[in-house]
Parts: sequence; structure tokens; C-alpha cells
Amino acid sequence: MSTDLSGIGLRLREIRKNNDLTQPVMAAAIDVSDRTYKYYEQEKRELPALAAVKISEAFGITLEWLLTGRGKVHKSDDPELAEACAIAVLSE
Repeated sequence: MSTDLSGIGLRLREIRKNNDLTQPVMAAAIDVSDRTYKYYEQEKRELPALAAVKISEAFGITLEWLLTGRGKVHKSDDPELAEACAIAVLSE
């Protein structure tokens, strides 16, 4: 079963860049290897549901936007809240 991942890599990169994170730091935030995260961003590997949920929760991003590019980006359109979530996850 194949899923069209068109655009997910770009959205992952956008989340990472907006939070001033490197790929290794982003990988650590969602508990995957550096290489695995890199493949998600390059769309060489499908993004599993668990990783999508971790990204959504860690960065306050809606799953709809992450997976489809439609809808609101942030769960609440409060950029300070999204930043606080990212900082909290990375400090754990």
C-alpha cells in the first residue's frame, strides 16, 4: 500500500527551519535516526503515523496540514505557543 507523500518533505523542512533546528535535532525530537529523518524530508521514506503524531504534538502543527498541506498550520494560530512546545520537547 503506497501513500502519496508529495509535499510532506517540504512541510517537514518548513517546520524545522521555522524552529531553527538541524536535521539531527529534529530527528532526536521525534525519536528517529538522523538518516531516517533525512529520508522523510527527502520523501524517500513514508512518514509513519506515529512520527506524524509526534511532530504534530511537539510543534503544535495540525495533522491535516502536515499530511495534506490543507487547513490551519498550527493547532492554535499562536506562534508563541508553537515555539514554547518545540522548546519544551527539545529540552526533555
